[in-house]
Amino acid sequence: MVFNKIDRVTAPGLAKRFTGKYPNSIVVSAKTAEGFEAFMAELGKQLRPVRDLLVLSVPHSQSELIARLHEVGQVLERDYNGTKAVLKVLVPPDQRAAFEPFIIPEYNPTKD
Repeated sequence: MVFNKIDRVTAPGLAKRFTGKYPNSIVVSAKTAEGFEAFMAELGKQLRPVRDLLVLSVPHSQSELIARLHEVGQVLERDYNGTKAVLKVLVPPDQRAAFEPFIIPEYNPTKD
């Protein structure tokens, strides 16, 4: 849960009471950017479990698949060499099957 407008809170301890009552909550100010580092860290922590990290080797001829990766996932690293693109990506587990044929096995742990 995110509590905005922390810059307008004047009551001592009010923000701490809210964050104590709601685990993993963050107080921020969109106006002053106060709390945004904590917000981004918590957001990353919460989203990490819902993405699979994959390393793929995709032929340049599969440009539609590369475009799809950018739509549904997050491309962390890319190396466009020769006839293939090697991409390190985060994808939702329900999208993984579409990219299975392009997984580089030695860089990807087997999912049980």
